[in-house]
Amino acid sequence: RAQEKRLLQLALPPRPRSREAPLLPFLLFPHSPLPPNTPKFPLRSSPPCLDSPDLASRGVPHNPSAPLARVAITLLPRRGIACLHPVRNLRPLVGFGGNLERPASSLRGPPKMGFMGAKLFPSCESMCVCCPALRPSSRRPVKRYKKLLAEIFPKTPEGPPNERKIMKLCEYAAKNPLRIPKIAKFLEQRSRKELRAAHLNYVKIITEAYSKLLFICKEQMAYFAISLVNVLTDLLESKQENIHILGCQTLARFIYSQVDNTYARNIESLVHKVCTLSRQQGVEHSLLRAASLQCLSAMIWFMKEHSYIFADFDEMVQSVLENYRMDGTAGGDDDRHASQHNWVDEIVRREGRAGLGGGNDVNFCGATTTRLRSARDSSALTREERESPEVWSHICVQKLVELAKESTTMRRILDPMFSYFDMKKQWAPRHGLALLVLSDMSYPEKSSGNEQLILTTVIRHLDHKNILHCPQTKSDIIQTATSLARQLRSRGVSPELAVAGDLCRHLRKTLEAMESASVAELSLNESLQNFLEGCLVEVVRG
Repeated sequence: RAQEKRLLQLALPPRPRSREAPLLPFLLFPHSPLPPNTPKFPLRSSPPCLDSPDLASRGVPHNPSAPLARVAITLLPRRGIACLHPVRNLRPLVGFGGNLERPASSLRGPPKMGFMGAKLFPSCESMCVCCPALRPSSRRPVKRYKKLLAEIFPKTPEGPPNERKIMKLCEYAAKNPLRIPKIAKFLEQRSRKELRAAHLNYVKIITEAYSKLLFICKEQMAYFAISLVNVLTDLLESKQENIHILGCQTLARFIYSQVDNTYARNIESLVHKVCTLSRQQGVEHSLLRAASLQCLSAMIWFMKEHSYIFADFDEMVQSVLENYRMDGTAGGDDDRHASQHNWVDEIVRREGRAGLGGGNDVNFCGATTTRLRSARDSSALTREERESPEVWSHICVQKLVELAKESTTMRRILDPMFSYFDMKKQWAPRHGLALLVLSDMSYPEKSSGNEQLILTTVIRHLDHKNILHCPQTKSDIIQTATSLARQLRSRGVSPELAVAGDLCRHLRKTLEAMESASVAELSLNESLQNFLEGCLVEVVRG
């Protein structure tokens, strides 16, 4: 017994020597190198027998009624728990972290540093690398985010999402922002896994979790924004149409949650993918085109709010114009086209041969004011309107008008539009797209002050190299300009005098060209001359 007491004194040094290197790690790991000046003694295979009163002097509670027991010092590897327990029943007397003040069964919450941890384990943390539970991180609060992440997914791929658990996860992230990067990393990895497995329901749950994070943790967006952009890239590059729709809708939510242009480059990298999806032809892709145009409208809003123009802006404008009237361009139903755009037919009917002066005195007010489109609120659309690509293309044009805060920006918008009209032959007033789009841009419910600029730009487009030697296209452009001038006059807006000067210059060129023109060109030049004269009369009357 004296030898066993001596062994305990060597293993448990008194308090004044608490800063010396402890010997317990070397008792547990006999192959570890011993520090200098370490007392050497033979290790015994059987645990030493210790006297209970002696243990009480060291801080171990003593029960006088309990029989004397042989006590062993052990270390539980999972949690780094140091225990003094009787050999007979192996019931632990002390808890993890060396807490000798209460039994292990009564420990609750994070472990506290007790006698064993303060006296024996400080150097064990640096020497016993095989036991990471001895580090101070083992005394931190229990991590809950993994459990919350597992609970947001149903047990089967077809199960409904648990909205309450998703909200609970987002609220936990808002209270613990340092956990958000790990949560976002898990969601990103799980998204790639479910995309490979084609589990659409799980992907919807992941995007819903990101949407809730955007709403609840807006101030902590920097912790998960890049992860969300990576997920959106994977969604837009998928081969399933439902995944594409989900990616466009989530990207629109991400754009609307921006408060500055920090992630403008990340959004700009996705413009080409969205524009490609918006040009899918066929009625079966109507929902995909509507979702992609919804995303394009969010991008235009972003450019307006933060004064930022994307590099692929021309492609965005052309994608919007291709969906502006899909039913008229894709199909050949003339009756339906006439019923939807009878106001254009009314313009042409009342014009007649405007250049000859017969239709110049017609009151045009009724034909223009009755068919002007009203501004649409994207947040107050019906289900049918949300699924219509044409409705979203009108919203995009409306936002383009709001984007044009100055003349330079308006020209930046009109240039790709005019190039599209030239390439697709859309200048004809009866069946073309130019008059529809320019009328909606010139006459919104609230005057934007760009009406005169649009008319001036249309007249100056006659000098563009694409139509310089095409009298028929010039005639269509002049007819469109005449209709715009009449609409200006109906609203009491006078065109600029520079417009009349440009028209006179083109009229002079036409008269000079008629002198040396052939028989076929003579008829076209004569028609162009008549249209120029009619447009000049409308401008002067305004």
